[in-house]
Amino acid sequence: MLIWNKFKGQEYDYEGFEILALFYLIGGGFAILLFQGGNIMSMNRYLFATAFFIVIFKHFADWYKFKPAHFFYLFASLEVFWLLFKSYDRLNTFLRLSLASVYYTGILAVFHRSVYVKNTAFVIFYVLNAITQMYCLDVFMSGQWVS
Repeated sequence: MLIWNKFKGQEYDYEGFEILALFYLIGGGFAILLFQGGNIMSMNRYLFATAFFIVIFKHFADWYKFKPAHFFYLFASLEVFWLLFKSYDRLNTFLRLSLASVYYTGILAVFHRSVYVKNTAFVIFYVLNAITQMYCLDVFMSGQWVS
């Protein structure tokens, strides 16, 4: 990415900790794919649950140029992606994955230009994630498998 920016003549705008986080996520992703037989189920443990993921997410949020059409593009892309995994097989599966598409598409509202929309979306996602985390903790503490 740095070489590409130098080639295009753009200014270097990455901090050292952002480069470290980027290399950790890329290296960890390749290590998981190579040493765990291509199974990406462990990415949530080794990548998404680290502070490195939050650093890259914050950098993306600061530099992302929001466009309202991105809601539609992301939602349509996710729906097509779910179809590759036979989400059309059962209505329950289709509705759950469509709800996940709405959730992931709604995250774009956190990057909106309007401070009111950005703050409102942040509060909604914070509360929603806290409730989901408490539910998963309850399921885990009752001895069930959290999936």
